[in-house]
Amino acid sequence: MRQPGYLAAVCSDQGTVRSRNEDNFYLGGYCLDQNAALRRARVEQPLGECAAVAVFDGMGGERRGDEASRLAADCLADWAEHLAAGGDPGEYVEAANADICAAARRAGGTMGSTLVLAVLGQTGCTVYNVGDSRAFLWREGTLRQLSRDHTVVAQLLSMGLITPEQARTDRRRHQLSQHLGIPPEEMRIQASAQSFALEPEDTLLLCSDGVTDGVEPEHLARLLASPLPPGELAEAVVDAALEGGSRDNITAMVVRRERPGRTWERFWLPAVAGSFVLGVLSGLIYLLLR
Repeated sequence: MRQPGYLAAVCSDQGTVRSRNEDNFYLGGYCLDQNAALRRARVEQPLGECAAVAVFDGMGGERRGDEASRLAADCLADWAEHLAAGGDPGEYVEAANADICAAARRAGGTMGSTLVLAVLGQTGCTVYNVGDSRAFLWREGTLRQLSRDHTVVAQLLSMGLITPEQARTDRRRHQLSQHLGIPPEEMRIQASAQSFALEPEDTLLLCSDGVTDGVEPEHLARLLASPLPPGELAEAVVDAALEGGSRDNITAMVVRRERPGRTWERFWLPAVAGSFVLGVLSGLIYLLLR
């Protein structure tokens, strides 16, 4: 039997406050063009048994975050096939970081981007992240965060110096401890990684912090429990973040593992049903014309 593949979609919105979208993504060869003036972009893409997908959040203001996130996405376009075949994601992280650092030197400034990357395989998935863009897994009624925030607040929380309640409102919660765009001589970037098995109908969400700033975990869980197809679900997550008051760019990517036989049900079964209906109609027409 054919191994199940993946259905995926991404929705990226400029939001209500920012003058440009500094988020980006990579999905099946698609990413945001730096020169595109779209307030909202949506891409839907069926994926094979193995693929690499990602969401990026550029660091704004003088850091030229839109260019940084685009460079990271463009770099992944060159690496995606290699990663899907089992390549080392650490090498991609180094390459993307080098591209952003080189662009920053040419511009005479600094720029940076977060990364949350999912390498999808035949039997499982590994999520890598740098910064505070997040990955969540929805499975059988339970929502679980897979990524690890690289922020000052996350460090304080892990050391027991603040409580989870304090972390939610701490003004340093978006102050990153690492991101793409840090020169190697200053710091060696170490992406967090988590590998896990994927079951049919599992739903994976990759998102920028524009989502988590506007949608509480309980609401996010209710959204991901929906049977909506990935494209509609990604838009629903973005809309919920806007309604929740998110003031940032917002990007949500939804990846759902197909169950075995889905290809038959989606393509061959309608064809067979259509042939049956045509046969019945042809018979009726024959009888009427006799």
